Amino acid sequence: MKKKLTNLLNNNKILLFLELMFTLIIFFLIYKGALHSAKPLLVFIGLLFILNIAALLWNNKTRLEMLFIIFVIPIGLGYCFFLIPNFAPDEGVHIAKAYSVADFKLFPEKNERGESLIELPKQLQTYSAAKINNYRNLKDFIQVKTDYNDTEITKANSAAGYFFGMYLIPSIGINVGRLLHLNVYLTSYLAKLCNLIFFVIVSYFIIKIIPFGKLVMFVYLLTPMVLHQAASCSADNFINVISLFFVSYLLHLKFNDKVKTISCKQAVILCCCSLLIACCKVVYLPLCFLMLLLKNKTKSADAKIKKIIYISLILSVLMAIGSYIYNSSFLFHEQYIKMNNIDAIKQLKFVISHPKTYVVTLIHSLVHRHEFYITTFMGQYLGWLNISGAYISTLVLVVLFVIAPFLEDSKYSLTKQEKLFVNIIAILACNFVIGAMYLSWTSVYGSIIEGVQGRYFIPIIFLSLLTLVNRDKYVKFKYTNIVCFIILFLININSLYSIFIFLR
Repeated sequence: MKKKLTNLLNNNKILLFLELMFTLIIFFLIYKGALHSAKPLLVFIGLLFILNIAALLWNNKTRLEMLFIIFVIPIGLGYCFFLIPNFAPDEGVHIAKAYSVADFKLFPEKNERGESLIELPKQLQTYSAAKINNYRNLKDFIQVKTDYNDTEITKANSAAGYFFGMYLIPSIGINVGRLLHLNVYLTSYLAKLCNLIFFVIVSYFIIKIIPFGKLVMFVYLLTPMVLHQAASCSADNFINVISLFFVSYLLHLKFNDKVKTISCKQAVILCCCSLLIACCKVVYLPLCFLMLLLKNKTKSADAKIKKIIYISLILSVLMAIGSYIYNSSFLFHEQYIKMNNIDAIKQLKFVISHPKTYVVTLIHSLVHRHEFYITTFMGQYLGWLNISGAYISTLVLVVLFVIAPFLEDSKYSLTKQEKLFVNIIAILACNFVIGAMYLSWTSVYGSIIEGVQGRYFIPIIFLSLLTLVNRDKYVKFKYTNIVCFIILFLININSLYSIFIFLR
């Protein structure tokens, strides 16, 4: 009996099977419109939690990447299905863009005013997030059959100019939903699910290949805001995952003793990630220059490899500029821009002529908005920032972020010069994010930078956390992984419960 119990607790496949059953149960309840009365699901999550903890206590050698999979399946699916479509920030415009990509319209048309023109199922337009704001409303709309041939043109989509590659994954779910003739909202759930699957697969390899900072990455990837975005149709999920994978793979090449020099294949993978980052959002362009950390590996590399890397950096800069120009050619938020006296050209001229004033504005914004940045980075506020979790969760996450780098016994770490370089890149990227919002979302000569949210820093902040890892200084604690697992599980359960209560 004891031997059977041991085998059961050591078999992660059984846990994964139970969690996949959890997926099917939730999707069935959504389809039947019964999610508003699905309190037993929270009990089911609790039972999974107890089973997972029992397995981990029994077998404390579970690798972090496997621990991540065990954790993220039930919790990620909870975010995916508990949150109604259009309840992540700007998710409506992202769903619209994904529909456009699903129709192979990679570059939306514009009218004479510069407004984007995207064709969508009329039902998706008729039943907006304002009308579907709880599970009972969702139940009614899910029962309505969708005619995908009944479409209408939407204008001024703020995501129209975004790089179409960010929407290829959710567009798969949309095409599957249309092929199965599912209701438009069930199709949106499939799109969200595809985004989540992409996140889970890539994140598994991120933790697996990164040579140090595995615990940091484990904690980072399982914060409520990261999971919230991963389980939505938001394009931010793509840029988050690609940025983290790019850095993980780069560090893997740098510290892997088996990699004596960069091969053509490895250089191409790095260059593709760099170009994707540049195409997605120009503010993350500084991350591409982290490839310069590989200078020791490229010294003995073939001249062609060096050329590939340096040419990719030049191309990344050009692609970022081209992407910004293309995205700026679309007209959106016209009323907000006029009402708030927003003019990017005037603002840029002001920054160039009064740099000290801009620095004062930047510091003033950080001082007065730092708490908002932190809470929206960690995920205290979810949905349209109207679903509030416990403030204590944010405080615990901040502490966990600070101590996680010192709880890992690692063979590798960056040198002081490399840490300085990485932090400079992180600071530069953060300033790009804030500066972009100052130009495009803040009134001319405004004293506070508007529009900045903590989630915009997800592809950046982990860089500074990695610089805190030191192979010579760490605190040895036997049950580090289990304690982190329990803390993160409880925090995310609190977030899921807040979502459930808000939308029931």
